[in-house]
Amino acid sequence: MIEQTVMHWSQVVATLSLLAFQPPAAADYVVITLERTPCLGPCPVYTVTLNARGEVVYDGVTAVRVTGRQTDRVPPARVAAILETAGRIGFFDLDDRYSRNRDGTEVIIDDVRTTFVTITQHGRSKRIEDVVGAPEGLRQLERQIDEAAYTKRWITLDEPTLEQLLRDGWLPTAQERAEFLHRALDENEVGVVKRLIELGADPNGGYYGTRTPPLMLVQSAAAARILLQAGANPNARNDNGGTPLGWATYLAPEVAAALLEAGARVDDPADRGGATALSSAAEHGNVGLVSLLLSRGANPAASALGKSVLDNAISSRNWHRLVPNVLGGTPPYVQDYDAVVRLLEQALASRSRR
Repeated sequence: MIEQTVMHWSQVVATLSLLAFQPPAAADYVVITLERTPCLGPCPVYTVTLNARGEVVYDGVTAVRVTGRQTDRVPPARVAAILETAGRIGFFDLDDRYSRNRDGTEVIIDDVRTTFVTITQHGRSKRIEDVVGAPEGLRQLERQIDEAAYTKRWITLDEPTLEQLLRDGWLPTAQERAEFLHRALDENEVGVVKRLIELGADPNGGYYGTRTPPLMLVQSAAAARILLQAGANPNARNDNGGTPLGWATYLAPEVAAALLEAGARVDDPADRGGATALSSAAEHGNVGLVSLLLSRGANPAASALGKSVLDNAISSRNWHRLVPNVLGGTPPYVQDYDAVVRLLEQALASRSRR
């Protein structure tokens, strides 16, 4: 009898909680849900839901600072703004699934992260699966949902959350410092990076049991400089033979400039195949970095696995013309393969005249 009474009241509480989360009028019923799934790496896995009254329900699963359920309330205007964006991008008319490369081929990668967005409004509901190739408007909507619910405070650390935790007496362990440092680098939370270094985070510490140095996770020159000033090794290597300068070929040239100023060796192999950072930058069409590396004495005649730097640039240019930007998105640097090829040809010609 007691057990039945406990079960009864638990059901009542659950029902009341559900009713409390829903708007009272059917015409005003709005539910917006964002779900992010696992990936091969430590991607945060969580679900967040908002309703028309601004009530937020978060459920953290893995690779997040806070697991389990959290609730909050945000201004209803934020929800209205999400719906306005959804209307502007024609959310209910978009495809149900985006999983094709720019060349039309289906992505067959089990470990790629997937995001689901569901909106229920005015008696209709739509759920979109975003694997790859989604329009930028949908990606903007995903970011807006995260920002409206302020999920970052539960997923990782921002400066206000970190300072509040420290005021409350939190003393992060070495493992916590390492974990949050890597997350802050991934999110480019420069202030958090600086504070964690001050708290004793290792600027050369490995990443989730690997030898990946923090410098191979930076997204900006500001973050790189904080690590370098704290003693990070600009010539460190990860388990695959990669270097921070090789990683910087995916980023704006300012990151590589900071590494070179700190003593990164310009012609060191940047991977196990022996390719240099110049070859990698040429392959990515990173014209600003190619120009920078050449000005710092990078060898334009270098080769690896039977391919020269110029060969890499030309073959990548041809592939890029055939399948422009396979994974979508805009790189954080000026991408110009024609200009890269011209720079390399000029550098080779100048070298031959010496």
